[in-house]
Amino acid sequence: MGSLSTKKTSIRNKLVMFFLISSVMSTVVLGSISYIVSVKVIKKKSIDSSVKTLTHVRDIVDKQTAALTQVADEIFVNKSINRVLSKAYSNTIDYNMDMREVYEFYENFKKYSAMNQYISSIVILGDNEKVIKLGDNAYTIDEKKLKESEYYKKARELDGKILWTGTHEDWAELKGDGYLVSAVRLIKDENLENGIGVAFLSFKESSIYDLFKGMEESTKNSMVIVNEDANVISNTNRQLLTEKFDEKDYIKEVIKSKEGYITSKADNQEILITYCSAVSTPWKLIEITEVKNLVKENKIIAQITFIVSLISIVVSCIFWWFISAKLTKPINNLKNTMKLVEGGVFDARADESERDEIGELAHSFNFMLDEIKKLLEVSLKEEGERKDAEYKALLSQINPHFLYNTLNTIKWMAIMQNADNIRDMTTCLGRLLQKSIKNVDNFVSIDEELSLVEDYIYIQKFRYKDKFNINYEVSEEVRYLYTPKFILQPAIENSIFHGIEPKEEDGLINLSVDIEEDKVVFKVEDDGVGMDESKVLELLSKDNHSGRGFSGLGVRNIDERIKSLFGKEFGVDIQSKIGEGTVVIITIPVLKSEEKSNF
Repeated sequence: MGSLSTKKTSIRNKLVMFFLISSVMSTVVLGSISYIVSVKVIKKKSIDSSVKTLTHVRDIVDKQTAALTQVADEIFVNKSINRVLSKAYSNTIDYNMDMREVYEFYENFKKYSAMNQYISSIVILGDNEKVIKLGDNAYTIDEKKLKESEYYKKARELDGKILWTGTHEDWAELKGDGYLVSAVRLIKDENLENGIGVAFLSFKESSIYDLFKGMEESTKNSMVIVNEDANVISNTNRQLLTEKFDEKDYIKEVIKSKEGYITSKADNQEILITYCSAVSTPWKLIEITEVKNLVKENKIIAQITFIVSLISIVVSCIFWWFISAKLTKPINNLKNTMKLVEGGVFDARADESERDEIGELAHSFNFMLDEIKKLLEVSLKEEGERKDAEYKALLSQINPHFLYNTLNTIKWMAIMQNADNIRDMTTCLGRLLQKSIKNVDNFVSIDEELSLVEDYIYIQKFRYKDKFNINYEVSEEVRYLYTPKFILQPAIENSIFHGIEPKEEDGLINLSVDIEEDKVVFKVEDDGVGMDESKVLELLSKDNHSGRGFSGLGVRNIDERIKSLFGKEFGVDIQSKIGEGTVVIITIPVLKSEEKSNF
């Protein structure tokens, strides 16, 4: 019987595979969810931390810029500076006197103001062509360049509001103070109605950077301060100090919003931007965090978790391998029992010791086997009884045609010949009738079977007036073996009726009996007219007995009888060709006297 599939998988393997897949899927799903949630939590904490840091930096920067704004306000309201910028001097004495007061104001500023250390230069360009330069570096600054700058024009448009520039190089020729940030403001007259000049108050960018550089080192994040035009005021990344931020895709949202956070990409890396607004200046404080730095430790934890999970899965699989072995052992036992039954061992029984569904299944299987065995025994008994009855019925049927023809022959012989021939033929007929009716045993010795054949041949030779002869080739070792009774007579009949009778000339029948490959082989060979394949198949597939023979048995009956007794490897085979004769081959097992009772 063919299998349902060319590839089989045991229940044990399925259980382990199911557990493995479930474990891996649950680990992956839970691990992914855990990782995603942890990343969100880390981002939230990073945002909260950045907001606190920026708020702290903003407060410090606001104090610094408030002090610088105060300096700008003092310049804005200083009367001496106002006079120099608004007065039309007729002589240099008055001008020098006013300038002396300006210098005294600056000296006092340097002496008493803590902001002096951060001031690089103060340059005031008057509309009356007067120029005030305060600070060591101020005297090398080209005032014409300042007047032509965009800051000058924009400061006048702001009408007194402070314009905070981005970071720029020192305007002085010596450039001794490095990068600077300037507060540019329009100076008005005493009535605060008309502009009389523009002041450039430049201070060192480091004064802002020093306020939060320590925080950058502790957080490993970048911090940037930009003005409303996205120009950098200060940057912890010193290489990007003069970079224009207006090209950043996120800067517009940062500029227009008061505070918050957004995510973006820089150099194909995800970044987190947290920002807030300064109070005293239109500046934005920005902290830039690379997300990979946030989740770096989280990834290490994830890797450790993955390794631990993998080890747990392997250990669990080993554990489940042994558990599944115990779970599937009763199933395997039941399967092995089924295979034994499949091979014909109907006495095999499944183990019913398990107190679960498998035990119930084993109990049901055993019950089914008991019922099958009972049914099989009943069926075999009934089949044996049926075949025995059929055989006895066939033996008891003496063909009336045969008896009529034989008696008719005896009658003519009595007229034409002497009484001795009548006596011999009557004797042969008596022996045949006696053995067919009286002896109910299914088996006879081969020697006895040949004796029956000789009596049958003797009668038929009289009937056909010696139209045929028969040769016997019988091995001595087979004579005392046993055979089912009357298996040769139908084959002899077949040779006479289908081979010799239709033939015009006399015929010859050869009967041989020998042992070949542990089988007894009977061969009945004639030199009659032969038959085609369809006739051979007809003889073997139908009961074609003509009603002219001694018994009611045909070739097909003999074949079925042998197969039912000994199996399909034994039986009758017919080989024939038109014009060449026919060979009927009968095979049975080597059957000794003590073995016949087994069948």
